[in-house]
Amino acid sequence: MKDRSAFNKILSSLPEAYSLKRQLSTDIPFTPDKAVFEYPHGRILTSSAKGSLMELVVQSESAETSAEICEDFISRIRNIVDF
Repeated sequence: MKDRSAFNKILSSLPEAYSLKRQLSTDIPFTPDKAVFEYPHGRILTSSAKGSLMELVVQSESAETSAEICEDFISRIRNIVDF
């Protein structure tokens, strides 16, 4: 039980984190296997799924910030790639 108590203490000291997962379909194949984009209050992990499908995982300290980062990133991608 001592190990479980130490483990719970460590877990409670970690900051809360929220993740948001989205997939985008583009007209061109998404070639990078994986990439990380840092934002001031979070980050986006991208990966390719199949063909022109891009998967996004957004991580931040709040659900609202995750949603804002995701929308900003999608908007920037839409300005580059014709959806």
